[in-house]
Amino acid sequence: LETFRTLYKSIKKEGTVPPVCYLYGEETFLVDLIQEEIEKLIPEDQKDFNFDLIYARESSATQVLNIAGSFPMMAEKRIVIVRDFLRLDENSEDGGINEFTGYIKRPNPSTILCMIDPKFPDKRREFGKELSKRVKEPDYGIYGFEPIEEKELPGWIMDWARYSHQREISPKSAHLLAQLTGPNLKQ
Repeated sequence: LETFRTLYKSIKKEGTVPPVCYLYGEETFLVDLIQEEIEKLIPEDQKDFNFDLIYARESSATQVLNIAGSFPMMAEKRIVIVRDFLRLDENSEDGGINEFTGYIKRPNPSTILCMIDPKFPDKRREFGKELSKRVKEPDYGIYGFEPIEEKELPGWIMDWARYSHQREISPKSAHLLAQLTGPNLKQ
């Protein structure tokens, strides 16, 4: 939960995201919120040429790397988001996700490559090993989002109301809402 708060505030207030970002975990609501904030970093009038949302089941590793390696058009940054990243292995006749090993060693400085999947890559494979090495490095954003524990839910609800909607909700109301909805944040 603290990971989400820190990252969300950083993107929303400072507009900063590491050039290589890997978001994973079962709490898809939080991952989706982070993705939305990353998308907002590219102004609407620049999105046609500088923003790509790619679904792995419809693409290959080579196609994604070609896009991530290209430079932005009349802008400072381009953003490439790959959903269900690990599925690139299913559709790729090349090396699949292992093709990204070289890219994360030397990312395109004008691209933010955000890879999203419910799971972290297998640490026994080349890409998983390389990504694991970079967990603490500042140029890499590797964030896991697990479901919020029920005891933390009221605090999260109060924070969410405050920071996302500029509203206050009492602790009693937050507890009641947490009991009614349960830990599934998409409800």
